Amino acid sequence: KEYDKAIHAISKYRISLTAELTEKLTPPKSETMTSLQLEQRKEILMHLAKLLCEQQQYQLACKKYTQCGQKLLAIKCLINAGDTKKIIQYASKTKNMDTYILAANYLQSLDWHSNAELTKHILQFYNAAKAHEQLAFFYDACAQFEIDDYRDYDKALRALKQSYKQLKKSDTPDKTQKLAMFEQRIDLVQRFSSARQLAEHDANQMIAICQELIRQQRNGEIDLESAVRCGDVYALMVEYYFSINDMSSAYNVMQQMREHAIELNPYLDAQMMQTICEHVGVDISQLQLNDEHNEQIADEVIDDEIDALS
Repeated sequence: KEYDKAIHAISKYRISLTAELTEKLTPPKSETMTSLQLEQRKEILMHLAKLLCEQQQYQLACKKYTQCGQKLLAIKCLINAGDTKKIIQYASKTKNMDTYILAANYLQSLDWHSNAELTKHILQFYNAAKAHEQLAFFYDACAQFEIDDYRDYDKALRALKQSYKQLKKSDTPDKTQKLAMFEQRIDLVQRFSSARQLAEHDANQMIAICQELIRQQRNGEIDLESAVRCGDVYALMVEYYFSINDMSSAYNVMQQMREHAIELNPYLDAQMMQTICEHVGVDISQLQLNDEHNEQIADEVIDDEIDALS
């Protein structure tokens, strides 16, 4: 009762809790305690932890929640504090499935792309929790990162295959539908990745693959953008034609990009574009998209897609 009165007074008068005061308000634990006494101690610790959370004393709250066996609430305190190092340490130490998942979810909110240690811990925690669905979608995020930041479709393909593997082990709803989606994406990335590898020794086949991917996308037969950026497909052809000094063909592909409302700058080197335009005697500004042109082309693309579905 004395502990309860003290905690009530702290709450009522908004007294700041220090580490020292918190320990004084923590009932000692002994082996001779009855089950009722242990339950009363737990209630006191819970009240104390809640007060500490209200005062944003998250690390002290974590300690109190841990003492009363509330590991999930404890790690949530560390997450609120944003203490990445202690979150990793706590999850590793407690070896609890749910804390593993919470820790991994939190680490995904950080800049894991540029931190190999964070990536390692995310994979480690999800694997330890046997969280197959979360692992699948994390590998999917890895694949997208490799594409968006590095245009590395080989690494993206490996990550997508891992996604598929983990998804097969999961109990996710609509599993069959999701697996079919991954199968299609893997197939598209596989096709484009093989085209990139063919560029050096079978350029005709590389061009044929790229053109077929674009044709299927235009006809609504595939959702290319779900797996491969259309701009990368065009860029591969432009870069090849540039490498063999076929500036006319390179420029024609660049024109196709513009006609399909694809900005050139994110996909093509500025100096290369300038050189190509100079060789064909065209001002590079003619390839830039303005807002009015974007809207017109977008309407045409939508009309084409509707026609393909009809």
